[in-house]
Amino acid sequence: MGWKAGVVTAGTLPLNLRWEQLAWLGAVMVGLGLGHVVLSRGTHLAHVVHISLVALYLTPVVASALWAGLRGGVLSSVLVTAAFSIHVRLAWLGQAVELPQWWSFVAIFWVVGVVGGVMVDLQKAERARALARERDTERRNVLEAMASLAAALGSHDPYTRSHGERVAQVAAALGAELHMGAEQLEILRLAGLVHDIGKLGVPDDILLKPGELSVAERTSVQRHPETAATILQPLRGAAKVAEVVLSHHECPDGSGYPRGLRNSEIPVEAQLLRVADVFCSLIDTRPYKAALPPSTVLSMMEFMAGPKLNEVGFHALETLVRRGELPPPNWGK
Repeated sequence: MGWKAGVVTAGTLPLNLRWEQLAWLGAVMVGLGLGHVVLSRGTHLAHVVHISLVALYLTPVVASALWAGLRGGVLSSVLVTAAFSIHVRLAWLGQAVELPQWWSFVAIFWVVGVVGGVMVDLQKAERARALARERDTERRNVLEAMASLAAALGSHDPYTRSHGERVAQVAAALGAELHMGAEQLEILRLAGLVHDIGKLGVPDDILLKPGELSVAERTSVQRHPETAATILQPLRGAAKVAEVVLSHHECPDGSGYPRGLRNSEIPVEAQLLRVADVFCSLIDTRPYKAALPPSTVLSMMEFMAGPKLNEVGFHALETLVRRGELPPPNWGK
């Protein structure tokens, strides 16, 4: 599967002008040029209308500046100047061209295009800065909320909190190995930190039971992703983290829970989080199991890769273990 998301929009120009918009721009200029040539050869009234219509050359200049900022304003000014020059030559065919008048119109085109484009770009930049400030505030709020949840989880079960910290570290390392962006890495780290927050709703006699769970007990444990999502979703800015946590027990073959998602239906971050979770669970000591060495864990996980675990994530895990870049097993006391 692919790990880098991208958007390719067919039929677009580098200046953010669509082909149909450029065609409209050209059609307007051709129509204006032809109309001006005809009107410039008529009566005085027609000539007045002709002069008035020159101002309509500003329409594509203004529209382009609004569409694409300064670059659009400059591009349209170039095209309008060329079209207007042709129109002037045709309108004054066999006569001396009034250059001052021509230059005054061209100057207006360029002033409007450049000034309008700069104003639009400045407005976009200010909106981007405001959005960045809002995202920074939102991110800080999410981080504080996650820290509080992790602390609450630690007071209930210190192992589960330390397990979350280790899973967050491994999941983020997997994402970095697969060249994920900063935003995805942050989501992975946060989701790893609180992926078991839903276990606050699971009784300790079930959570720490050393023997095999009954059907009812297993069902209780398997509700923890939904419980976690219910806790996380009301937090502003935590929607993606909640979705990843909700999906971290899903399997590529559809045998996971709680929704039985398959392959690409499962968020990429959740697939990596599952790889990290399984690895950390197996190499750590728990009341109901002994820790296993990483080599043994990788051999076990190799059989799961494909139907139960994402293969790309598993191979990235193998690479990290081989390079010694993951936390050592928690052998317990």
